Amino acid sequence: MTKAENPNWVSADLHTLKEVYVNPHTSELMSFIVPPDIARRLRSGNPYYYNIATRSRIAQIGLEVGPYSTSMALIEQTLEPHGKKYKENHSMYAQVEVMNHSERAIYVPGGITIFRLLHKASSSLKGAELLRAIAERVIRVSGDYGKDWVWDFSNGSKKDEDIKGIKFKLDPASHKWMPPSSDPSPLNLNNIVQLGSRQYRDYIDSLLVPISASSEPSLTISETISQLTLNGAHALIYPLVKVLAEHGRTKHINSLFVENGSNWRIRTETFGPTTKEDLARQVTMHFWKT
Repeated sequence: MTKAENPNWVSADLHTLKEVYVNPHTSELMSFIVPPDIARRLRSGNPYYYNIATRSRIAQIGLEVGPYSTSMALIEQTLEPHGKKYKENHSMYAQVEVMNHSERAIYVPGGITIFRLLHKASSSLKGAELLRAIAERVIRVSGDYGKDWVWDFSNGSKKDEDIKGIKFKLDPASHKWMPPSSDPSPLNLNNIVQLGSRQYRDYIDSLLVPISASSEPSLTISETISQLTLNGAHALIYPLVKVLAEHGRTKHINSLFVENGSNWRIRTETFGPTTKEDLARQVTMHFWKT
């Protein structure tokens, strides 16, 4: 299957099949339903054309679907039909690893949606194409250039033709985490999935507190200073984030996809030590047309 035969694609949200409890800082295997149209895609070509995208609202609670170490490999290994034989118009099942980076147990019910698959076939917008997308308001970025955001250049260049993305500075006051709770009840992801866009952020905010410095790794929730509006483009966050020393141990978890229609200060979910040297300071995003 060539790229021309496998264009840009974002799947519908995939439903969990059975409930799973995930304790803090552990992982579990989760079964999910693969609808017929997605099953045909996965069976007709190399599954490694696709990537797992954890929903950001799920990642902010601490759950990462498909960590890089397993990702699509586990789906390929466990993809199986419903019944003894695959039928073209029937759903299939597969498994994926889910990792809990938080300090609280998480309950994942059956029948809810927490992730999807995507395939990026077209090249990222670069140089004149990215500048045109900005000028035509396909991509809108609030704030001041040089203070709140800067261009991401290739090979240390400062030429317009070498622009390949945007570096967004994170608000230093936004770094938060979800501390342990005296309530032993696990967080129920269904409570988050059922909420609207504004309501889920308010709910998550009620669980977060400012993060303190520690050499032990934690999941840190932060926000860009700038608001990003996408009207005809998608974006991916680069998993390596800038810290004080430029190259640190902190990385963005597998919730990297920013969908067309976004109109927020982008929330990030980074995992690593939380000392001054290791806290994420900026994230890089690359864009492509829908």
